[in-house]
Formats: sequence, C-alpha cells, structure tokens
Amino acid sequence: FFQDIGSLDETMVEKLFNSLKNSPNVKVLDLRNSRYLETWHKASPGRGGRGSSNPGLSVEPILASLESFEGSQYSLKTLDFGGNAMASSTSMVCPFVTKLLSSSLGLERLSFRGCALAEEGLLSVAKELENNSSLTFLDLSHNVITKQVMQQLAK
Repeated sequence: FFQDIGSLDETMVEKLFNSLKNSPNVKVLDLRNSRYLETWHKASPGRGGRGSSNPGLSVEPILASLESFEGSQYSLKTLDFGGNAMASSTSMVCPFVTKLLSSSLGLERLSFRGCALAEEGLLSVAKELENNSSLTFLDLSHNVITKQVMQQLAK
C-alpha cells in the first residue's frame, strides 16, 4: 500500500507502527526492501551495507512506537525488515531488538535478513532469544555472523 504515497519520513513510519495498536486484523507487516521509506535503504550485498552513502534504516521512530505498546493488545505476528540496512547506532539497535523480541509483543516471525546488523546487534538478538517464548521463526541470513555470535545463538 506504499505504492502511490511517495517516500515516508520518520514521523510517518512512527504513525504506521502506532496504527497497529488499532488494527487487530493486521497479522503481517512486510517492509522488505522498502524503497518508499526515505530514511531506509537496501543493504549493499557482500558489504553488509557499509561504505554506502545511504543512511539506512532508522529504528528510533519504530522503537518510540513500540514503547507505547505496553499493556496494549498487539495482533502483529510477522514483521520483516529484510534488505533494509540498519543505520542506527548500536545504542539504539540493541534496545530495538530487545523490544521486538519481548514476549509481550508476541511476534512469531521476525526477519532481519540482509539488514547489515553489527555484531553487537546480533549478540543482542541471541541474548534476547533466551527469554522469548513466542518466536518460532527468525531470519538473520545475509548478516555477518561472527564466531562469538554463533556461540551465543547456540546456547
């Protein structure tokens, strides 16, 4: 449904996620390779999104929206960010991942495929999996998964 609206700024992204609170029938939000989001850009294959002049995905507006979901009924079960490079600092990506993997959100499927997640972000994912009871599918493919990340995921 983004086809005819042009680019979305951070305010519109936050509004999109806020609207999910009042949309009990929305179960899937697929934002793979979202070319209409002005602050989001496709990760560069083979480089993990590094070296690109594109700013990448800014998680701040999504995190702000998710923080307001405390105590709300959240019907979304699948969220796919695939192909959008994460540009936010580790200090923002880690709380973002923590919130997304919170069992209180109840996500069952989550994709960070090709999002150029840094090691700290991937370690945060691995750590949060220990406490998550709702997730049944997680796609971390096409990110640089280090030995340390693999060891943490294997725990």
